[in-house]
Amino acid sequence: MQPDSSAGMPLTHPRGIRRPIWDLETDVTGSRLAVILLLPSLLVLLVLVGGAMLGAGLLSVSDLVVAGGSVSLVFVGLRNFAAFLNDPRLHQTILQTLLFTSCRVSGVILIGIALAMLLNRSARGVGLLKRLFLLPWALSFVVNGLIWGWLFSGNFGLVNASLSALGLIAEYRSWLSDPQTAMGVIILGDVWKATPFVALMFLAGLQGLPRDIEDAAEVDGAGPMAKFRYITIPWLKPVLLVVLVLETTWSLKTFDIIWVLTQGGPLDTTMVLNVYAYQQTFQFMKFGYGASIGVLILALNLLLALAYFRTLRSFEA
Repeated sequence: MQPDSSAGMPLTHPRGIRRPIWDLETDVTGSRLAVILLLPSLLVLLVLVGGAMLGAGLLSVSDLVVAGGSVSLVFVGLRNFAAFLNDPRLHQTILQTLLFTSCRVSGVILIGIALAMLLNRSARGVGLLKRLFLLPWALSFVVNGLIWGWLFSGNFGLVNASLSALGLIAEYRSWLSDPQTAMGVIILGDVWKATPFVALMFLAGLQGLPRDIEDAAEVDGAGPMAKFRYITIPWLKPVLLVVLVLETTWSLKTFDIIWVLTQGGPLDTTMVLNVYAYQQTFQFMKFGYGASIGVLILALNLLLALAYFRTLRSFEA
């Protein structure tokens, strides 16, 4: 019997069993096929990400010397890391980075869950809200920074104009030049941009929650808070872990909005590790020291991710 050569028609298997032409199970197992298909992307990631990490690690234990038109690396061991101990600006920057990260991550999670629960309902107007709430996420980081710089401008900002019209302030304030308010404005702007992505992830988790579980809880007399505590939150734990790791990583590498609005000022009150590393590397030309700060950021990422995994695992136990 001759095999049918029509497109998409089954071909005769060597064992005499007719199988679809796209069925590669006899040649490659599912896991091997997945590895083969993902291999090009994995190689690109290995070269780009792994190469950059290896280069940063090498530079962090070296010093870049420019002399006579030539550039050379001089091995200095852990001298760049030892300089952390005598850098008071770095100590302040680490504390501000942890403050910024904790406030940003907490803000996007709390607002994201509330927004996801609202979008998960079938009330009037929710459909339009679903289309509009992704707009902040679609903006570029620089444009987002420019928008918030305009809103909180000390000369013509909309916030000053609104508060002045309401009689809440007597004169315009320079929000981004005030050490007491600059960090708050940056956190607010970054939370506004990041929340739609987090809300979308929580919404996907909520839509997978079986309705019969909530119905059974209502029959047993559970109120909204009880259902949220004992049903919604446990169901969203896997999503919560992913959000915590992603948002912590993105918070620790925040650069754009801070550079656009304050460049780490005033008086270093908005300086975070990523901005400090950039400043040390490209403004003060301390390439080795800047790379060592990058290694510190990576270490903080790994430590916080490990802490999240341990905390959520203890809750499940």
